Amino acid sequence: MILTTLGLVQLVTGTISLVCLAIVWSRIRLPGGTYIIGLLFAATFWGLAGAAELMAATKETKILWSTICDMGAFTVPAFAFLYVMQLSGRAELISRPIMIGLWIIPAVTIVLAWTNEHHGLIWSSFSEIDPVTNVMIFRTGTFHWVFLAYAYFLLAACVVVMIVNAIVYDGIYRKQSLMILAGFMLSWTGNILYHFNLTPWPGVDYTPMSFSVMGMVLFVGVTRLQMLDLTPVSRDRMFEYMEGTFALDARGRIIDHNRVASHLFGAYFRNPNDMRGDVIQTILPQFRTTLTNEHPDEVELDLPGIAPDMKRQFRIVTRTVPASRAHGPLTLLFIRENSIRPKKTPRAHPVGGNALRKYALDHSGAEDLLLKAQSLFENERVHLDEDLTLSRVAQSLGVEPYILSELINSKLRVTFPQLLNVYRVEEAIRLFKEHPDANTLDVAFKSGFNSKSRFNLVFKEITMMTPTEYRKSLDVRS
Repeated sequence: MILTTLGLVQLVTGTISLVCLAIVWSRIRLPGGTYIIGLLFAATFWGLAGAAELMAATKETKILWSTICDMGAFTVPAFAFLYVMQLSGRAELISRPIMIGLWIIPAVTIVLAWTNEHHGLIWSSFSEIDPVTNVMIFRTGTFHWVFLAYAYFLLAACVVVMIVNAIVYDGIYRKQSLMILAGFMLSWTGNILYHFNLTPWPGVDYTPMSFSVMGMVLFVGVTRLQMLDLTPVSRDRMFEYMEGTFALDARGRIIDHNRVASHLFGAYFRNPNDMRGDVIQTILPQFRTTLTNEHPDEVELDLPGIAPDMKRQFRIVTRTVPASRAHGPLTLLFIRENSIRPKKTPRAHPVGGNALRKYALDHSGAEDLLLKAQSLFENERVHLDEDLTLSRVAQSLGVEPYILSELINSKLRVTFPQLLNVYRVEEAIRLFKEHPDANTLDVAFKSGFNSKSRFNLVFKEITMMTPTEYRKSLDVRS
């Protein structure tokens, strides 16, 4: 081993990156923690192995250390991209196929690097060792350029996302974006200088050192700017999961709505998932009073329930948005369901109360239908669909909704929404037990709830504990 200035500099930066990795390691369980730990580990591995290659004395040893070094180098772009997507609030865009596809090229490149002597696809040839600098030039092979195009594409995507974040967000989120952006630009510049021979010392790769500096930037961001603790929430995601929201034009037409509104009112419309273009007063005449100028900003509204013997009560807040260049004046409706309670005067069933009750209480027909309904919930797990309605379950069973409703009420002594909530809370309990570190909001969504507030309310009604209290009870028992 020959001590050189370049080797010592890279050794120092790699060691500092290792210290940063050790300090940040405790945050591995936070959202995005795995990705930033992976990025820091890959950069540290790259830097320290690269330092060993710069100080190696023989060609064979340099090739060995370079191959080891590239195991970190070839994984850095993927970890960087995944972390940026998590930091920017876009982690849900990374589906399983995308995740698998993201690692194909790094995996293939690592295999080709370890078998390079048989094909030369990563390094086509090597120069002699420079006696002054102890540097050996690695001449890149064909597949190395394929990996480089892949890496530059991911880095470019990271830069674009961080620029967008810096423009869209402000405060601490803008500072996070600008810090990451500066780190990526520094690392990218070092790699370009190396690959296109723009340095005074040909063959010296500045990328490991620049990524070690990037690791220090991430360390400062995590410890000072709370990069793992605070990440921006997509405005679209906030809109989809806040309370039911309609945007109406001057004629009362629905020009936009969120998923919660579809869940609350989909049963009353032709297309539950896309109510745009419908005039809300025509479908639900009860809204006419709510939309008059003389009406107060906050009202309560009763609507007929899906089940014949129930009615639904909503709290509606109206807000007016002034006209702009993009649209005319808008009326926003923010809607929350207060309760579902029995009507004072039940509505007659379409087929007659006596006939329906005879069907519902008939042992063979009722038990068979209940078993089919049970199979839908326990085998097909339909309750995990947050948009599930009584009508859809009844359609799957081949009966009218009011028949299924009457059967659940008479046989199980609960309403359909109550039954749905029981299954969803049981799913949440299972997830809490199997994944103790899971995020409560993620558990709520995976269990079929469309908001954290609704999840907390229903969970406490059924278990007599809040989700937080229940999780603490699991810790005590363990």
